[in-house]
Amino acid sequence: MGRTGLRVETSEHGGVAVLRLAGQLLPTDFLLVRDALFGAVFARPPAVVVDLTGFGAVPPEATAALLAVRQQVVEWPGVPVLLAGPDAGRAWGLPRYDTVSEAVASVAPGPPRRFVRFPLPPDDAPRFARLLVEDHCVLRGRQDVAAATGEVAQRLVGLVDQADLAPTLGVEWWRDRVVVVAGGDGFVPCGFADVRDAVAPGGAVRCGWVGTWSDSTLVWAVLDPSAAAPR
Repeated sequence: MGRTGLRVETSEHGGVAVLRLAGQLLPTDFLLVRDALFGAVFARPPAVVVDLTGFGAVPPEATAALLAVRQQVVEWPGVPVLLAGPDAGRAWGLPRYDTVSEAVASVAPGPPRRFVRFPLPPDDAPRFARLLVEDHCVLRGRQDVAAATGEVAQRLVGLVDQADLAPTLGVEWWRDRVVVVAGGDGFVPCGFADVRDAVAPGGAVRCGWVGTWSDSTLVWAVLDPSAAAPR
């Protein structure tokens, strides 16, 4: 990623992910901070604490990265992002604590997460994704959202399949929403607009695309069952 004076150190405290930013943050480090935050959030811990005690005035690049991540993950995975540091983020709208210990102590247990992974065959994975997800919804007594959720699963897995990668698929029943997540064991050459266009026919209310620390890609969509029309 080029020259940088920034170090991103990761640790875990009582299940909470802690990212400590230290050193000199350069304008080119925006992507480094953003990707580190995405990697922590999409592991779905109870919360992520960003330790900014190493900075006096927080650089605007860190501000921009934090706000970009918060905007994308507020709907799902819904992991709270907390700031630690006496001068951290007073006007950012993110919860702030003087120390990491105080931030970690503030984290309350969240609602249980129900994430189901589905095996996919190497051939015709998008069609199998649709059938598996539709059947899963029916087994949960949610025939009302089976068709829409299955269509979204087929389209997301299709994006991964087009990149000639081995697709993975998961469904999470999160709060009052259902989330479909597809991934690949490498880079999926698409962007947010591609994901949005793919899932629009299924009635998704939110979607996203993110790279992970393992150089793979996740594409995901959130559906609101209460807004789903019977098909």
